[in-house]
Amino acid sequence: MPPFFTRVIAPLATSSILITPMVAADGCYSGGPTWNGVATSAEITTVLGNVCYGFEGVFISGEEKTVCTPVASGGSINWAVKNNEETTRFLSWTDCITNMETEIKNCPYGSVQVHDNFRFKDDPNSESC
Repeated sequence: MPPFFTRVIAPLATSSILITPMVAADGCYSGGPTWNGVATSAEITTVLGNVCYGFEGVFISGEEKTVCTPVASGGSINWAVKNNEETTRFLSWTDCITNMETEIKNCPYGSVQVHDNFRFKDDPNSESC
């Protein structure tokens, strides 16, 4: 995992009204294997759907769920979600997909970001799990 992060804060806008972003930026990784270098878009979409089915459910306070998925290139993707709140919470498949896709589209080397107080990690790797 690359040790350095690039800060990413993208304000959200709806029509002409600015909305405060619901992302507390940890950041995008600044180097390492890229998504396109590890897997095709179709493979990433399929793997992400399966990963989010596994992550969907109840998270107790501070709980983190992790998984490493192999990809056809011989590389892998490390995924993680952590509940940053002091209460038990539910993560839906849809919220998992939406937040991970945001990171994949905006961070070519992977990232660690907080969305709605869940910490999402996505990290493409050239090595196997």
